[in-house]
Amino acid sequence: MAIFGAPLEDPAAARHAATRCGRSWLRLASVVSHGPWPLGVGIGLHVGSAVTGNVGSPRHNKFTAIGDAVNLASRLEQLTKKYPTRLIVSDSMVTALGAAAGAATSLGAVTVNGHTEPMCIWAR
Repeated sequence: MAIFGAPLEDPAAARHAATRCGRSWLRLASVVSHGPWPLGVGIGLHVGSAVTGNVGSPRHNKFTAIGDAVNLASRLEQLTKKYPTRLIVSDSMVTALGAAAGAATSLGAVTVNGHTEPMCIWAR
Protein backbone atom coordinates (compact mmCIF):
# COMPACT_ATOMS: atom_id res chain seq x y z
CA MET A 1 0.00 0.00 0.00
CA ALA A 2 1.21 3.47 -0.87
CA ILE A 3 -0.39 6.61 0.56
CA PHE A 4 -0.35 9.97 -1.19
CA GLY A 5 -1.61 13.23 0.29
CA ALA A 6 -0.96 12.31 3.93
CA PRO A 7 0.35 13.23 6.43
CA LEU A 8 0.98 16.39 4.38
CA GLU A 9 -1.70 17.56 1.98
CA ASP A 10 -0.78 17.13 -1.69
CA PRO A 11 -3.10 18.74 -4.26
CA ALA A 12 -1.55 16.50 -6.94
CA ALA A 13 -1.87 13.25 -4.93
CA ALA A 14 -3.83 11.43 -7.65
CA ARG A 15 -1.24 12.28 -10.32
CA HIS A 16 1.63 11.31 -8.04
CA ALA A 17 -0.01 7.99 -7.20
CA ALA A 18 -0.55 7.17 -10.86
CA THR A 19 2.77 8.35 -12.26
CA ARG A 20 5.29 7.92 -9.49
CA CYS A 21 3.94 4.73 -8.04
CA GLY A 22 1.61 2.87 -10.41
CA ARG A 23 3.58 3.26 -13.61
CA SER A 24 6.94 2.80 -11.87
CA TRP A 25 5.83 -0.51 -10.37
CA LEU A 26 4.57 -1.68 -13.74
CA ARG A 27 7.91 -0.84 -15.37
CA LEU A 28 9.76 -2.71 -12.61
CA ALA A 29 7.47 -5.72 -12.92
CA SER A 30 8.03 -5.78 -16.67
CA VAL A 31 11.80 -5.97 -16.18
CA VAL A 32 11.65 -8.54 -13.39
CA SER A 33 9.07 -10.76 -15.13
CA HIS A 34 11.69 -11.76 -17.70
CA GLY A 35 14.00 -13.14 -15.00
CA PRO A 36 14.10 -16.57 -13.40
CA TRP A 37 11.42 -15.60 -10.83
CA PRO A 38 8.60 -13.77 -12.62
CA LEU A 39 6.87 -11.08 -10.59
CA GLY A 40 3.10 -10.73 -10.93
CA VAL A 41 1.90 -7.25 -10.02
CA GLY A 42 -1.65 -5.97 -9.69
CA ILE A 43 -2.33 -2.34 -8.80
CA GLY A 44 -5.62 -0.71 -7.80
CA LEU A 45 -5.84 3.08 -7.62
CA HIS A 46 -8.63 5.05 -5.99
CA VAL A 47 -8.84 8.55 -4.60
CA GLY A 48 -10.88 9.41 -1.53
CA SER A 49 -10.88 10.32 2.13
CA ALA A 50 -9.27 8.10 4.74
CA VAL A 51 -8.26 8.27 8.36
CA THR A 52 -4.46 8.31 8.57
CA GLY A 53 -2.03 8.16 11.43
CA ASN A 54 0.30 6.09 13.54
CA VAL A 55 -1.07 2.90 15.06
CA GLY A 56 0.46 0.35 17.36
CA SER A 57 2.55 0.37 20.47
CA PRO A 58 5.77 2.26 21.17
CA ARG A 59 7.69 -0.93 20.22
CA HIS A 60 5.81 -1.60 17.00
CA ASN A 61 4.39 1.54 15.44
CA LYS A 62 3.49 2.23 11.81
CA PHE A 63 1.79 4.87 9.71
CA THR A 64 -1.35 3.59 7.98
CA ALA A 65 -4.62 4.58 6.37
CA ILE A 66 -8.06 3.19 7.19
CA GLY A 67 -11.37 3.71 5.46
CA ASP A 68 -13.59 2.95 2.49
CA ALA A 69 -11.15 4.55 0.03
CA VAL A 70 -8.41 2.17 1.18
CA ASN A 71 -10.71 -0.84 1.01
CA LEU A 72 -11.90 0.12 -2.47
CA ALA A 73 -8.33 0.44 -3.77
CA SER A 74 -7.66 -3.04 -2.40
CA ARG A 75 -10.76 -4.42 -4.15
CA LEU A 76 -9.59 -2.85 -7.43
CA GLU A 77 -6.20 -4.51 -7.01
CA GLN A 78 -7.96 -7.86 -6.56
CA LEU A 79 -9.86 -7.31 -9.83
CA THR A 80 -6.56 -7.31 -11.75
CA LYS A 81 -6.67 -11.10 -11.36
CA LYS A 82 -9.97 -11.25 -13.28
CA TYR A 83 -9.19 -8.74 -16.04
CA PRO A 84 -6.33 -8.81 -18.56
CA THR A 85 -4.62 -5.77 -17.03
CA ARG A 86 -2.26 -5.10 -14.15
CA LEU A 87 -3.57 -1.60 -13.33
CA ILE A 88 -7.22 -0.82 -12.57
CA VAL A 89 -8.39 2.63 -11.52
CA SER A 90 -11.71 3.87 -10.23
CA ASP A 91 -13.90 6.38 -12.02
CA SER A 92 -13.11 8.98 -9.34
CA MET A 93 -9.39 8.46 -9.97
CA VAL A 94 -9.83 9.03 -13.71
CA THR A 95 -11.80 12.19 -12.92
CA ALA A 96 -9.11 13.41 -10.48
CA LEU A 97 -6.38 12.75 -13.05
CA GLY A 98 -8.17 14.59 -15.84
CA ALA A 99 -5.97 14.79 -18.96
CA ALA A 100 -3.15 13.04 -17.10
CA ALA A 101 -5.24 9.83 -17.20
CA GLY A 102 -4.27 9.47 -20.83
CA ALA A 103 -5.95 6.74 -22.81
CA ALA A 104 -7.74 4.85 -20.06
CA THR A 105 -9.89 1.98 -21.30
CA SER A 106 -13.29 1.40 -19.73
CA LEU A 107 -13.80 -2.07 -18.27
CA GLY A 108 -17.47 -1.35 -17.62
CA ALA A 109 -19.32 -1.29 -14.33
CA VAL A 110 -18.71 -3.83 -11.59
CA THR A 111 -20.01 -4.34 -8.08
CA VAL A 112 -17.20 -4.74 -5.55
CA ASN A 113 -17.38 -6.20 -2.04
CA GLY A 114 -18.74 -3.71 0.46
CA HIS A 115 -20.62 -1.67 -2.18
CA THR A 116 -24.15 -2.21 -3.43
CA GLU A 117 -23.99 0.08 -6.46
CA PRO A 118 -21.95 -0.86 -9.54
CA MET A 119 -19.00 1.42 -10.24
CA CYS A 120 -17.11 2.13 -13.46
CA ILE A 121 -13.55 0.86 -13.56
CA TRP A 122 -10.78 1.65 -16.00
CA ALA A 123 -7.63 -0.07 -17.21
CA ARG A 124 -4.46 1.80 -17.91
